[in-house]
Amino acid sequence: MSSLKPVMVLFATVWLSACANTGPATSFSDEFVTEISGDGTKFFTYVRRFRKSPEGESHHHDDKHADTALRKAVQAKLDTTGYCRDDYLTLEDYEANGIARIHGECRDGASDNDRTQFPNRP
Repeated sequence: MSSLKPVMVLFATVWLSACANTGPATSFSDEFVTEISGDGTKFFTYVRRFRKSPEGESHHHDDKHADTALRKAVQAKLDTTGYCRDDYLTLEDYEANGIARIHGECRDGASDNDRTQFPNRP
């Protein structure tokens, strides 16, 4: 029985170390790109890139949770920037290879202020 004790202590130490090193919460970077067409239609693309862990796995595993978090992040960005004042339509919803993207069209048209505040990228 005494030969089993060092093995049990080693196992407990490894197990506790693994529990203590669960790592940070979800890691990602966001990008928000706007485009206003000549007729005043406002489009946007919101991209979230998930960073890979050292083991090569993406940090987000729960697709429903990730989708809800992405949509909340889009809405928060639209609220803080004031880009879509009357909600938006989702034109494209994409998720693969550690990237989630929503491409949308605002329900409201662009004002002169929108064109100044959100110039199109070349």
